[in-house]
Amino acid sequence: MAKQRTGTKPDEVLRARAKKFLIKPGPELDKIPLTEIQKLVHELQIHQVELDMQNDELRRSYAETEAALVKYADLYDSAPIGYFIFNPQGVILEANLTGIRLLGLERGSLLSTPFLPRVVPAFQAEFRAHLRQVFATQTRQFCTLQLVTPEGAARYVTLESIAVRIAGNSSLQCRSAVSDCTARQLAETELHRSEEKFHLLFDQAPLGYQSLDEAGRILEVNQTWLDLMGYPREEVLGRWFGDFLKPDHQDSFTKRFTRLKADGEVSGIEWEMVRQDGTAIVASFNGKVIRDEQGKFLRTHCLFEDITARRQADRELKKSLSLLHSTLESTADGILVVDLEGKIVRYNSKFMSLWRIPAAVMASGDDRQALAFVVDQLHTPEAFLAKVQELYGHPEAESYDVLDFKDGRFFERYSQPHRMEGEIVGRVWSFRDITARKQAEEKINTTCTFLENTITSSVDPITIVDGHGRFTRWNQAAAEAYGYGAEGLTGLTAFDLYADKPALDKMLGQLRRDGFVRGYEIDMRKKDGTIAPFSLSIGLLADEDGKSMGSVSVARDLSATRQSLAVMSLMNSRLQNLVEEADKRNRELTLVNSMAEKLQSCLSLDEAYPLIAQYAQAIFPLTSGALFIQCPTSTMVEAVSTWGAAPVGELAFPPSDCWALRRGRINIGGNPCRELLCRHLPGAHPEPYLCLPLLAQDETVGLLHIQGLNDYTPELAEPLQTLSVTVGDHISLALANIRLRETLRHQVVHDVLTGLFNRRYLEETLDREIYRGRRKGVSLGLIMLDLDHFKHFNDTFGHEAGDNLLRTLGKFLGERVRREDVACRYGGEEFVLILAEASEEIVCQRAEEIRREFPEVPVLYRGQVLQSVTVSVGVAMFPEHGATGRDVLRAADDAMYRAKAQGRNRVVVAEGRVQCAPDILPIWTGAENESYDLNS
Repeated sequence: MAKQRTGTKPDEVLRARAKKFLIKPGPELDKIPLTEIQKLVHELQIHQVELDMQNDELRRSYAETEAALVKYADLYDSAPIGYFIFNPQGVILEANLTGIRLLGLERGSLLSTPFLPRVVPAFQAEFRAHLRQVFATQTRQFCTLQLVTPEGAARYVTLESIAVRIAGNSSLQCRSAVSDCTARQLAETELHRSEEKFHLLFDQAPLGYQSLDEAGRILEVNQTWLDLMGYPREEVLGRWFGDFLKPDHQDSFTKRFTRLKADGEVSGIEWEMVRQDGTAIVASFNGKVIRDEQGKFLRTHCLFEDITARRQADRELKKSLSLLHSTLESTADGILVVDLEGKIVRYNSKFMSLWRIPAAVMASGDDRQALAFVVDQLHTPEAFLAKVQELYGHPEAESYDVLDFKDGRFFERYSQPHRMEGEIVGRVWSFRDITARKQAEEKINTTCTFLENTITSSVDPITIVDGHGRFTRWNQAAAEAYGYGAEGLTGLTAFDLYADKPALDKMLGQLRRDGFVRGYEIDMRKKDGTIAPFSLSIGLLADEDGKSMGSVSVARDLSATRQSLAVMSLMNSRLQNLVEEADKRNRELTLVNSMAEKLQSCLSLDEAYPLIAQYAQAIFPLTSGALFIQCPTSTMVEAVSTWGAAPVGELAFPPSDCWALRRGRINIGGNPCRELLCRHLPGAHPEPYLCLPLLAQDETVGLLHIQGLNDYTPELAEPLQTLSVTVGDHISLALANIRLRETLRHQVVHDVLTGLFNRRYLEETLDREIYRGRRKGVSLGLIMLDLDHFKHFNDTFGHEAGDNLLRTLGKFLGERVRREDVACRYGGEEFVLILAEASEEIVCQRAEEIRREFPEVPVLYRGQVLQSVTVSVGVAMFPEHGATGRDVLRAADDAMYRAKAQGRNRVVVAEGRVQCAPDILPIWTGAENESYDLNS
């Protein structure tokens, strides 16, 4: 609408001028100039046009006002909240449709009626008070009411009211905005009930609860916390939590609480807390930090449990287990416990050393693997396995037998059921090495047989008497010497044969004092009464307590025994030599067995070489020598260990310089065998030496060279060669086994095509490095790369060329990793690098170098140089992109595929924290790559 002009309007001025003309008499009108009349008419026409325009503007403004009034009425009635106008008595003067619908009535039946009957009686007093407050204060007031609805449902409303004075009138009206708050009210009611229930559960919870502020002061605790600590609530709230810890734990709490605020969560932390009565408890805490939407610290939620009794029980359990372990480890027997499912439950180190079983076999927990490892050590493996199966088939049976080993050892085997609370749950095996006892028994049996033969065949009279002097044993020579013939000395005592009583008393006194007499000469009475001089050697026989059980006597008729005495002396000398030789052989055999046992436990050749030298020095004392090994990179044999004085001769030489290596059998050179002197020794070398080729499965492993055989004689040749061959066989077998294990270990963890580590080694190493990084608090980088367009390369040049490309990449990665880094072939054309203790900047730099440099590496194929391909690289870090090795690997894999999706030949860093990976990660094989377009 045009703005109205101020002052006198032009049309009014014109109208006044026209009236002045009209009131003049007729003759005067005639005197008015025509131009003046025309001017006046023209002005009137102009103002008539302006009046028409103003009328049009007024009509348009009126129409707009009418439309606004209709729009306002619609908005008023369709508003989301109800509007009411009340007089001071609460009568409804006006209401919109929303307010009418809240009451469930019609407008005609509602206006000019009191609002109070529409309110539930319990809330009517509150409505009256609300009206009074509105009209009294004439300020905005609020209240909540429950309304009566025709359907009887509960409906709650909120009134926001203010008193307004009517224009031109002094009376007041209450204008109220009414909002339906039924859902909120019901939710608040339910929330109140839930809070009451929560507080009940909160205080009756089995675990203690505490909430701390950012300074570590207690904001809230539950009743369980108070009961455990013995404090009233008012003495706890607001205090620093460290006040309730032992003094030596308070500094540690400050550090750990700072760490909790940084990490946001902690679990399994144990503190020693002091109760109000001074007693201490051990509590295990799990805590979490609560932050607002902006990440600002609000409070902590901590649950703790009194584990004092559990800790005591754990200590008792550990004490019992330690006692059990100490008992098992201190026993001289090897113990093995197997359950009914064939799983190894427990064993001691003596069992492993007796059976020479590697720790890896025992760690598998499979009794069948252990049986498969040891069965070849026995002379009768079939009988051994049959007995084992029989006992496993009869769980209640007990058994005892003796096992005979191929290497000469003997074990006693005991077996009985393993019972728990009267129920059989497995079987206990007990093994005892009785090799020494067996050897001793054999020696005793041999000695007894020898003594029996000696007594029987002895030409000297030998008798044994009991504690009363009665003869219990004698040989034929004794019966004949005393003249009793075939009937022997039955029923006689030794005192019946002595003719010289004074000499007898003297001899008995010496015998009681010394326990023996030797060469005591005394006269003896034969059956026919003749007296003959005898030389007696008597020794007392005593039991374990030293009580005399009798004596043994060797007599000799001095009249004709001089020659027999010389023969007996010679026999004794020979027997002593045999015993000494047997002792020497036993010592040598023990050393050889010990060497073989320790060599079987060696993990590498570098461990075995000094061990062989140590035992060679012990087996061949007063000698020197060297162990030579065939060099795998040349045709030379080289000394890897020596013993004794520095060996004379070359320490590296071709095999043709040694007669033993030429002939494939032992060679003893030097004096007196000058014609077989090996060229690796100086020509003037006079001392005898021994060269023994070490053969394993018709392959020469090395050479055992021994010098300093100064006591060498033809008589010693055979035992020396036998001992040398035995030692050489054990060394050859042990070295071959170690080499085989090293080869197998290399094949198990390496990829055949590229020579890098394989996926199995990757997973084991990644878990270990993640654990080390978590323990040391350092980061770890993971680089996963994939060849771009590898399928196209294969299709163009062939799979053999593709293999050359993979080998080239494997060699390239192997030359560009640090010693502590790990390069692996993950599968197909995917490779993974583990960079321990490396920052993200260094890892990304390394990844970028690989991406940039590898396409410049040529690929050789059938004499041609093929253009290499680019790589797409994904980078992930621990712990930023995952808490476990699988998470970090998954993050690197996702980043690598995003690099491919973004155009390949680039490095992409993982984003965000990766969720837990599925149990099995995909291995991208060639077939899968053909179906996945990003790898094409």
